[in-house]
Amino acid sequence: MKVAERQFIELFYGGTEPVPQTENAAGYHHLCLEVTDIHAVASKLEGAGIALDVEVQQGKDLNFQCWARDPDGNRIEFMQLHPESPQMKSSRLG
Repeated sequence: MKVAERQFIELFYGGTEPVPQTENAAGYHHLCLEVTDIHAVASKLEGAGIALDVEVQQGKDLNFQCWARDPDGNRIEFMQLHPESPQMKSSRLG
């Protein structure tokens, strides 16, 4: 879902993550940050001693991504948008 220019909320159905058993449980799977040079970000993270959970790869949506964790273990996705990705096509449509 597009919420603003180049800002999206992505919903994924049918996941295998365990569901919290508390009433009205809510949460998120990960935070995604847009970057302009995915390889530079990956190098900077690794140079700072931060291990990548997932090395730089191109996803099905054509975007390039890599993954790491913050000090609390939360997953962070770094994404370089591809000009032909659904996200960029959505941004061109207004």
